[in-house]
Amino acid sequence: VLGTVRSTGDRGNILLRSNELIEATSADLALRADLLSSNGNISLLSTDSLLLDDMTAAAPSVGASKLGKTIDLLAADNISMEGLAQLLTNNGNIRLESTAGSSTIGIVNAGTGMAGGNISIVAGTAIVDAQLDDGPNATVNLLSYGLRLSAGTSIGAAGFVIETEVSTLAASLAAGSAFFAEKDGLSLGTVGPLAVNRVDSTGASAPVSDAAMSGITTSSGFGVQLASGGNVSVDQALGMDGGHVRLEIAGTLTVNATLGNASGSGSISVLATGTISLSSLGRLVTGGGTIDVASSAGAVDMQGGALAQTDGANIRFQAASGITLGLLDARSAA
Repeated sequence: VLGTVRSTGDRGNILLRSNELIEATSADLALRADLLSSNGNISLLSTDSLLLDDMTAAAPSVGASKLGKTIDLLAADNISMEGLAQLLTNNGNIRLESTAGSSTIGIVNAGTGMAGGNISIVAGTAIVDAQLDDGPNATVNLLSYGLRLSAGTSIGAAGFVIETEVSTLAASLAAGSAFFAEKDGLSLGTVGPLAVNRVDSTGASAPVSDAAMSGITTSSGFGVQLASGGNVSVDQALGMDGGHVRLEIAGTLTVNATLGNASGSGSISVLATGTISLSSLGRLVTGGGTIDVASSAGAVDMQGGALAQTDGANIRFQAASGITLGLLDARSAA
């Protein structure tokens, strides 16, 4: 698609689809220009890969401007956005699925705050940051109220973290690590169920849904790194299977669920500038590493029932303005 596509009709739904007669042919859907709908939903469906790249210094935008309308991307192989390519809705949900491949993300914006839409990304392999600008002035990749991510391998990478501006985050990784940088602060909680409107060949639409997802889960010895520019609340479990966890928060951190896994986690580092609070449901648990908890300008406060536990490895707590302890257990095979 080399020229701008714009729909201003009353229904306004847009469907672009690529197909192939035999598997050996190429059926990529390549969007080189803007695709905009004033009143409808947008679906981009490819039998092979889906590309959003105008091959210049500029970048294409896919936009659904009416309140609550959705954007739906589906590729049998890869979804690839150039760094400044954008998917934009007016507080409507956005869903990307690369069934057997990766999803490389530019800017996906469903609106933020309580009125914002939700984003779901499902990748057969990795979810990748298309931008090379990690740091204080990094471009935010994903903006929404809720963010649901499912990857067959990794989400982001060291030096190529996924930048977010969301209220609630949930993620699942089958065989990889996750790297996040949140702009303002978030809850690690439950996102979904989440639906978008898939446009068919008649111009009508029907919902396509993803089930609710809670917390962050990884497997096979991989870890999670989350940095945040604001307060963070761990309200659903962050479960590991042998990997390390590092939370680095510019603000307060509240732990209301289990962080780690007694049967297989690596080391846990929980660092914040503000107070670190563990409620009666808060657990820092590892069967394969150490625990390090440090507040550089606040306190550490553990309520009755809160626990920090290793399997014979060291536990370290440090705070600027006081420490209230629950249970610290560094016994072997406790």
